[in-house]
Amino acid sequence: MKTKLVFTALILVAPSLSSADAGVTFRGRLLQPDGNPVTASSVQFRVQIRTPDTPNCLMYEEIQSKDLSHSAGVFSVTLNDGTAVSGNVEPFSLEDAFSKVGTVSFATGKCSSGHSTSLTSTSGRSVQISFNDGSFAGWEPLPALSTSFAGQALAAASVEGVKRENIFRVEDAGVLQSIPSWTLTAYNKLLGIVNGTEGITGNAAGFTGALAGDVTGSQGTTSVVALRGQPVSAVTPVTGQVLTWDGSTWKASAAANGLPTAIGVAGKFLRSSGSSWSGQDILFSDIKNSMGSSAFSVAACGANQTVKWSSLTDQFQCQNIGDLDASTVTGGLLDIARLPAAVTDALWVTGGGHIARPFGNVGIGTNSPAFKLDVVGNARVSAGVLIEGPLTMMNDSEFRGAQLLKQGTPGAVQVRLFDESGVEHWHQSIKDGSMVLRNYQTSTDVLTLAPTGSLEVPRLQVRASDTTASRAFLSTYGSGVKSSLVLQRSNGTQASPFEVQFGDNLGEIVWNGAVGTNGATKPGAWIFSTATENWSPATTGTKMLFGVTPTGSTQSSPVPQMALAEQGLGIGTVNPQAHLHIQDASPRLRLQDSDASPSAKIEFWNHLNTAVGFLGFEGSNNLVLETSSSTHAMGLRTNGVERITISPNGYVGIGKVTPLYKLDVDGDVNVSGTFRANGLVYLSDIHYKKNIEGLEGSLDKLLVLEGVSYLWRRDEFPEKNFSSRRQIGLIAQEVETQFPELIEQDSAGYKAVNYAALVAPIIEAIRELYHKYVSQEERLAQQDRKIQDLEKAISELRRDVACQKDAAADGCR
Repeated sequence: MKTKLVFTALILVAPSLSSADAGVTFRGRLLQPDGNPVTASSVQFRVQIRTPDTPNCLMYEEIQSKDLSHSAGVFSVTLNDGTAVSGNVEPFSLEDAFSKVGTVSFATGKCSSGHSTSLTSTSGRSVQISFNDGSFAGWEPLPALSTSFAGQALAAASVEGVKRENIFRVEDAGVLQSIPSWTLTAYNKLLGIVNGTEGITGNAAGFTGALAGDVTGSQGTTSVVALRGQPVSAVTPVTGQVLTWDGSTWKASAAANGLPTAIGVAGKFLRSSGSSWSGQDILFSDIKNSMGSSAFSVAACGANQTVKWSSLTDQFQCQNIGDLDASTVTGGLLDIARLPAAVTDALWVTGGGHIARPFGNVGIGTNSPAFKLDVVGNARVSAGVLIEGPLTMMNDSEFRGAQLLKQGTPGAVQVRLFDESGVEHWHQSIKDGSMVLRNYQTSTDVLTLAPTGSLEVPRLQVRASDTTASRAFLSTYGSGVKSSLVLQRSNGTQASPFEVQFGDNLGEIVWNGAVGTNGATKPGAWIFSTATENWSPATTGTKMLFGVTPTGSTQSSPVPQMALAEQGLGIGTVNPQAHLHIQDASPRLRLQDSDASPSAKIEFWNHLNTAVGFLGFEGSNNLVLETSSSTHAMGLRTNGVERITISPNGYVGIGKVTPLYKLDVDGDVNVSGTFRANGLVYLSDIHYKKNIEGLEGSLDKLLVLEGVSYLWRRDEFPEKNFSSRRQIGLIAQEVETQFPELIEQDSAGYKAVNYAALVAPIIEAIRELYHKYVSQEERLAQQDRKIQDLEKAISELRRDVACQKDAAADGCR
C-alpha cells in the first residue's frame, strides 16, 4: 500500500430538514509523499458517519468515485447527492445519522465494541474518510474528523431557545411527516375545540373513544342494545320475522296475520286452508256455480265423451258423442272416415286436383285388372314415367328387350333418371352418334363417347373390389409410339378457351386415403404444376410442387415440401433461389455411406471438368475439407473478405492471404488459456522504427512497482479460462502509472500488461545500477589508496617517533 499525505478542509453544507436532497459536502486535496498532487482519473472515496463515543458505531456510509486528473488533487464529495457508486445500506438516512437521539441499537459488527450507544441532542459525530487511487488494494484512511452539534446543519437542538420536544410536530410510527401549512380558520377551529367553544361535526369515521347509551362499543364494533332506552333482544332474527314489543323487550317474532313466512313457488296462488296460507294451483273445480258449489263434476270424462252444460243441475256434465245423422247435414265438410264401408268401397278419393283409390287394382281396357295398373293397348305418357322398384320389360314376337325411339322434331334420344323425391340427377342422350352422360344438377357432361372411340371424362375414378388392386394402364404398341398421360388446362370455356395465366394450376395428381368407416377421405400427398408467367406461344414457364402430410399433422391438405423450378430444386420452400435450396427451422443435409469402405463427399468441379476439392469423409471417418490442386489455396471469407487462408504448403494465414509461416496472423491474438512455445521472437529491426528515444528514470519507476502473488477470479470470469494455480506478477493499474506504453485495454475496460516489454526498462535499470556500482567502485578504490597512503604516513610517523626515542633502533639509521 502506498501512503499518501492529504491536506483537507472540511465544509458542511446542509439544506433544510424538509428537503429530500439534504447533504453534506467534504472538500480537500490529496498529495503524494513527494508533494505532487494525486491526478488519478478514478479515485474512490469512502465516507463513514460514526458515533463519537467509544463504541464508534457505523451509522451511514457512501462510496463515490472522483476524477482528479484535472483538479491538481482537489476533491469535493457531497453525500446523498445521487452520484454514489455504492449507496448507503445502513438502516439510517443521512438526516437520521446527524439527528438521532436516545439509545440507538446496532447490528453485530457495526461497532468497535458493544451493540448500542446513547446519543443526546448535543452529541457530535465522527467522520471517517478513506480513499483508493487505484494504485493499491484496500482503503487508505485519513485522520478522523469530529463535528460538534453546533455545526450540524441537518439537525438543530433548539429553535430560538425552544427545544424540539416543545414544538408541535406530526409523527407516524416514529417517522416525522410533512404536512401543509394551516389556515387561520383551521387553527381557530382547533383552538376552539381545545377551549371547549367549538364542537366536532361530520361522521364518526375518526371516532376512537367508547360509546354508551342505546349504542355501545368502539369504532368498527358498535352494537345497538336499546331503542329509546328500552332493551333489544340479542337473539338473531330469521327470515319473515318482524320487530315486536312484548311489554319489556324489543324482539323478533312471526307476523300476526297468518301469511306464510317462506317465499312461495313460482306460478302458485295463495290459498287459505282456514288455519294457514300456502301456494296452490287453481283447479277447474274451484269455479263455483250459483249455488256456491263446484260447477264441474268431480269425475273425469271418459273416452268418446264431451262436456255439456246442464241448466237443471247448474253444472257441467259428461255425455257420450253419438252417431252422426248424415240426412240432417246441410252444409260443411263430411269426413269420409265416418261413412260406413258399404258406402266408401265404391268411392274414389279426390282432392287437390288428384284422384286416388287406397286399395284394389285399376284396369284400363279390362274389367279384371291383374296389376295395380293394367292397361290393354298402347299408353302414351307425354312427360315421363316414374318407376319406384324394378322395371320389367316383357318381350313379344315383334320386339325384344327395350327400345327408345325419338319421334317428331329431330333431337337426341334421352334417358332421364330421377331419385325417390322426383328430383332429376342424370340425363343420358344419344345424338349424332355420340353418347353423353350429363349431371343434371350441375349441368355438366361427365362422360362423352364419340363415334371415333375417344372417351372424354372430366373426372375419372378407378375403384377396385375389396380383394383386387385398383389399376389404370396406358398401353401402346409399335416402334416410336409412347404412352402419355396429358393434363391439359385452359381458361374460359370449352367453346371459348383462352391462355393460361400466372399462378394457374396446370394439373395435379392426388393420393387420397380413408379417414374413417363412413367412406370419408382426405388427401395425403399430391404433385401439381403451376404457371410462373402468363402463357403465350413463346412463354410457358412452370414449376412443379410436391406435397405430403407430416406424421401426426392435423392439416386438412398436404403441405408443399419440395419444388422444382427454373432456379433449381427447393426442399422446404416453394420458391428456390439456388440450384438446391433447403429451408427449415433447422435444415439438414445428410450424406451416409452404405458399405464397409466409408466415404461420403460433396465434390466441387470447375467448368473444365476438373475436380477442385471436396468436403466429406473417407477412410478414418474424419471430416475433411480438401483441395484437389497443388497450386490453389483454401480460404474462409466473411462479408466478402478473406479471413483465413490455408496455402498449398499448409501455411495458415489469419488476415493474411499469402501466409509466410505455419501460422501468420495480421492483427492481435487473444489466448484464453496458456500459450506454449519453444521460442518467441519480437520484431525489433531498426528499419521498422522511428522517433527513437532513451528511457529515463527506469530504476525509480521499477522501484515504484510492487510484485505480488494472486489467484484469478475464475468464478466471476469463467469465459477467460483462468488457471486455478497461484500466480505472480504485477497490477496493471500500477504499471500504467509508470509505463503507460505497456498497457492494453479491451473494449470492456479491462487492462493487460506487456510483460516482455519490461525487458527494456529492466536493462536500463541494470545499467543505472551498473553505473552506480562502477562509480562506487572508483570511490572505494580512491578511498583504498587514501587509506594506504594514510597507513604509510602513520607507519612513517610511528618510526620517526620511535627513532626520536631511540636513535639506535632498527630502521632509524
